[in-house]
Amino acid sequence: MNFKEIFKFELQYRSRRPANYIYFLILFALSIALAAMGTKGFGDLSVQVKANAPLLIDRQMGILTMPMMLLVSAIMGVAVIRDYEHRMEQLLFSTPITKLDYLLGRFFGSFVVMILVSMAIPLGSILGEIVSSKPASEMLALSPWNHVRAFFYIVVPNTFFLSALFFSSGVLTKKMAVIYTQGIVLLIFFALLDEGAIEVAKNQKLSTLFDFFMVQLLNLKAQFWSAAEINESTIPIDGAILINRGIYVGTGVLALVYAYFRFNFSINSIQKKVKSHDA
Repeated sequence: MNFKEIFKFELQYRSRRPANYIYFLILFALSIALAAMGTKGFGDLSVQVKANAPLLIDRQMGILTMPMMLLVSAIMGVAVIRDYEHRMEQLLFSTPITKLDYLLGRFFGSFVVMILVSMAIPLGSILGEIVSSKPASEMLALSPWNHVRAFFYIVVPNTFFLSALFFSSGVLTKKMAVIYTQGIVLLIFFALLDEGAIEVAKNQKLSTLFDFFMVQLLNLKAQFWSAAEINESTIPIDGAILINRGIYVGTGVLALVYAYFRFNFSINSIQKKVKSHDA
């Protein structure tokens, strides 16, 4: 077996799991609801700011990362664990397959599925904007690109970071309880950091480091914009935002590298554990 075969198997396995479609529908429904309501209440914005201004679409993407944490843990955390639960590890590790092919195939196969599931966010936000009951005077013309742009620079990096973290935890602990607990703990942790970012919003370095959901960082970038600028302009992806994204993507890569070197890909180690349990 090689990377391609494992990657393909992972995609086929995931395509047959009803839970993945349920996760998509959950995110889709939440995205529609949030886009239809608008997020002007999340921040001190002028009444002249339109409900679907680019800044608000960006913030919607960040907010919707919160419930996605629990979904990522359910998809990414079990990619390797299920081999142990189904007692397939002895068969897999005794075949001519490298540790790198095994881990990368499992990770990227699940990550592609996670990206497909997370695409419910921009699709739902576009539909929510279309079906919104807000009067035309409070809305800008529909611009799908604003949703796609926000998806790629907010949702995708966040998804990669969370995927790498949960996948690495599954590789190293091989315990489902740890994975699901980690999802809840991370959600609370980042929510508290986001609240803390409100207090230090004038310190751009701190908000850059702490604001995983990017809501406060986006507000900071547009704090001196007029209502017209918020309606007409997109947040430039530079400076603090690039640093923020780099921190989380880089941390995700480091988590995967650490998991690779710590993972014991050896049939001998498995047999030793079995013997120790029998004893």
